[in-house]
Amino acid sequence: MKVVGLIALLLFSGIYITGQDTVVSFPNPLKTLTLKTTELKISPRFDAMDVDTLARGTEIVLLQFIDNYWLCQTQLGPGYISDQSIRQNLKIRKKRKEELCEQVNTEYGAFISKRILKNKVCIGMTQRMAQLSLGEPIEIVRQKEDHGISERWVYNNRELFFENGALAVWKE
Repeated sequence: MKVVGLIALLLFSGIYITGQDTVVSFPNPLKTLTLKTTELKISPRFDAMDVDTLARGTEIVLLQFIDNYWLCQTQLGPGYISDQSIRQNLKIRKKRKEELCEQVNTEYGAFISKRILKNKVCIGMTQRMAQLSLGEPIEIVRQKEDHGISERWVYNNRELFFENGALAVWKE
């Protein structure tokens, strides 16, 4: 989720990297999945030979942006994927998230669906709402308390604390 948010920030906020001989490296690799079949090339050129075709759902790690191509690591090894393919994947993900929010809007209301779409949480959210917003936590710690069950959900950059299934507090 964190990766998608960072890539989306780059691509949808107007901070977009283009141009001749553009090279941008990221200190932390960006992980994502292919959402359609995607060509993996041997070099960052349109006419470069394809190394392989990545199936839908293949995990890729984006390492560097070079002249409208992303240097990435896959299970097959390193290669280049066109920026257009990555952008299409992100548009598909955004569209799926918006469709999900329409369904959630019907069930939970406009305020919660907007929070989910923006990957944000708020006090009182259910565990399902938080999961829809932030994805799967890295770790879940459950404790039985006098007043019920409490859970601590651990993410890379935050922790959520639930009491009896409702978000009570979070730390970023």
